[in-house]
Amino acid sequence: MKRIKSILRRIGIAMLVLFLACTSSLFSQSLTLFDIDASAYPTMRAKFYAFDADGNQLTGLSPGDMQLREDGVERSITRVSCPPVSPPRAISSVLTIDVSRSMSVAAQILHAKAAARAWIVALHLGRSECAVNSTDFVNQQDFTTDRTALLQAIDWLSAGGGNSFDEAFLHPTAGALEVCKRGQHKKVIVFLSNGDGSMRKQTEIIAEAQSQNATVHAVIVDKITQQSIKDICLGTGGLYYEVTTEAEATDMILGILQATQGGAPCELEWMSDGCAATLALEVTLSSPAVTASVHYGIPLSAFVQIAYTPSRSLHFGEVAPGTVSEQQVTMTAQGAALRIDALTLTHPHFSILDYGGAAPPFTLGAGQSRTLRVQYAPTDSTYAYCRIEVQSDACFGTSLYADGGWRQKQVPQVTMTVIRPNGGERFVAGSEEELTWEGVMPEEKVKLEYSTDGGARWRHISDDATGLRYAWRVPKLPSARCLLRVTAAARPTFIGDMALIPAGTFRMGNITDHPDGFERERPVHEVTITRPFLMARTPVTQEQYEAVMGSNPSRFKGPDLPVERVTWYEAVEFCNEISRRKGLDPCYSGSGTSIVCDFTANGYRLPTEAEWEYACRAGTETDFYTGNMTHSGSSPLDPALGRAGWYGGNSGSTTHPVGEKEANAFGLNDMHGNVLEWCWDWYGSDYYAYSPAEDPRGPATGTRRVLRGGCWFDIARYCRSANRFSYYPDYRYYFYGFRLVRTY
Repeated sequence: MKRIKSILRRIGIAMLVLFLACTSSLFSQSLTLFDIDASAYPTMRAKFYAFDADGNQLTGLSPGDMQLREDGVERSITRVSCPPVSPPRAISSVLTIDVSRSMSVAAQILHAKAAARAWIVALHLGRSECAVNSTDFVNQQDFTTDRTALLQAIDWLSAGGGNSFDEAFLHPTAGALEVCKRGQHKKVIVFLSNGDGSMRKQTEIIAEAQSQNATVHAVIVDKITQQSIKDICLGTGGLYYEVTTEAEATDMILGILQATQGGAPCELEWMSDGCAATLALEVTLSSPAVTASVHYGIPLSAFVQIAYTPSRSLHFGEVAPGTVSEQQVTMTAQGAALRIDALTLTHPHFSILDYGGAAPPFTLGAGQSRTLRVQYAPTDSTYAYCRIEVQSDACFGTSLYADGGWRQKQVPQVTMTVIRPNGGERFVAGSEEELTWEGVMPEEKVKLEYSTDGGARWRHISDDATGLRYAWRVPKLPSARCLLRVTAAARPTFIGDMALIPAGTFRMGNITDHPDGFERERPVHEVTITRPFLMARTPVTQEQYEAVMGSNPSRFKGPDLPVERVTWYEAVEFCNEISRRKGLDPCYSGSGTSIVCDFTANGYRLPTEAEWEYACRAGTETDFYTGNMTHSGSSPLDPALGRAGWYGGNSGSTTHPVGEKEANAFGLNDMHGNVLEWCWDWYGSDYYAYSPAEDPRGPATGTRRVLRGGCWFDIARYCRSANRFSYYPDYRYYFYGFRLVRTY
């Protein structure tokens, strides 16, 4: 056995000698770019380290030694400056390597190990010392100046261990900060990981590092930001990089080493141009021949742009055909002088009466303004949308928007256009790219989705993007068949005090399969509402009820509060009476259990259960129209339900004035909570099993009528879109109210 161990030791040593004989390959010449500075755009600056094949920093460089391109366009380098080389500072460095199972993905453990080897080989050992630990709480090698021992410790690492980032720093025996306590020089920790892990103790880690005057740097071998690690680096004065290749990892770690040992970086300055907010920078050093590239963003505030006061959205509202309305807007040049060549309008009902001076072309100096006078002269009452295109050399603010007309007269057909990306762009996984679109007013919400398979399947980006632009973190899903889809959010259409609910198909029942759902909400089934209908935006108020019926049965008194303690029969009677008062045909006839409804009549009625859920969901498939439920009881407050309605978690045990909470996409309020709402249908606990696919109206007979929506007293689970209640139609309770519907 001793002989076998001796042989193995000799083999191990032979392998290490062979590796050390080849370490010169770690030092192929390299160029590392970082700290891109766009604060003085179009003058750009960046820092860089350049090393020769022996690992020595290159200085004395001039603009003629380098070439620079942005998105493939060659730019003029105006300055290159490098500080004099100084003797290396002695450091005590700890290499902390992530050995979790996820590091085996795309050979990320190999990238990390290669970078760690580069650090060990380049480090001035003897003057400095180094240690190695890992995320599986093992101190692989304590501080030493023995390069062979350190390289062997790196070689022995393999993916498949633990991944507690907290313990990698704080473990009482093997954590990096515990190891640092034994360091004799300036203390440095370098964390190499793919970022796939969680942290809860970054504040504690920063405090301990600061107490030891230790600096934490990180190289994340995957372009997915690990914010907690980034915060630790910033909090201790360290550097943080995201890379994807072994060469990038090695370059970055050598740059960190150079900065840590006292070598200051060189600085590069060049002149940029154009309006691209994200750019690919490529710098080539002619001798030795080496190229570095990096993507970076330029803040929008750096570009020449046009600002508008009070807003770039001009809302004219409802203007009678044949009349005119005017509004003013002030345009100001920001960043530099700019030339305005023309203003073009996309809708004939809008025009510019006055440019605040001479008509285009004209020039605005930096900070100078012009006030425009815009006119809206509709020839009909339909909704009109207009984009006013400002043809200029500004990068941003080249469009104004105006709208007017009666939205309720005609649902506007919105044509959305994707501006960027518009085909052919290549995005780097993990980078932040800007998506832009047009076709709606800037403040209007849109849904953003992307596809990686040519549109066969779509993935969610955002449901409520505004401002005609969105900063998007590109996912790590490589594909050459990517598409972007922008969908305008539903615009509520109102006729008087009622919302127009379009015909459509939806899934009814416990769509989210929430464990707090009930068997009566199953099976989930598809339902089509074949005709549009009108639904009151809020439940009937006490003021409305008393004006028609001459009485107010409510327990909680207030004119704007929903009427409650109303029986189903009284709700039906109210519908017929208000129909007669407004000259409409009553929907209900008969009495008691023999009451029938004429759904073709133009009078007021109660919604069917299917109409109620369809209107409540307004295109959503979540527990509430504001999102999914996270707290099924009354405490703590459920965030989504708290936005939409009054329930046991926020009502204070009383009803509240209608319309105070967030409306859904159809413009309806109080669909979740406040009061339960009577529906037309007889209740059947198993009705969903045999419900018709089109316009279901409940079982033919029954003993109880359906109630929907939850109330001020209920816990969150009872206020979900899918939840069903029922009670006897002659029962009076201060939970029960109703809302009006008309067939359209």
